[in-house]
Amino acid sequence: MAPIDPYIAGLFTLLGVFTGAWVSRNTEREKWLRAERAKAFADFLRLIDKAFGKSVDVLHTPTMDGLQKAIEVTKAYSIPLNHARIVRLYLPIAKREEFEKLAQCIWSLHATEDLGDKRIIQVEEKLKEIQRLFEGCL
Repeated sequence: MAPIDPYIAGLFTLLGVFTGAWVSRNTEREKWLRAERAKAFADFLRLIDKAFGKSVDVLHTPTMDGLQKAIEVTKAYSIPLNHARIVRLYLPIAKREEFEKLAQCIWSLHATEDLGDKRIIQVEEKLKEIQRLFEGCL
């Protein structure tokens, strides 16, 4: 039995090395994914906030008619909505549709002039929902 012991020890050593490498690789991938998610989410929130500010300015411009305002609001939200496609890639599959609907809803609410100042409150609520969704994924 003595000649078998070194082979068993060698086998367990190899298994330990491979298992350690696999665990290390997965840990590094999770760190990388978390960092990339955080960056994509933060970029989206910055872009949507900038679009929100531009839209508020547009909606309070008395020289523009309804169509011009709608066009400008759509332009303002086009950048964050395009970035939302990237954000979707980092979300769990179950959360992607919810996120997309929330992002579209923010643009839609801001483009609906009939709601008046109530739309700003509703947009803020949708932004908080997106924030909660992101926090749950990090």
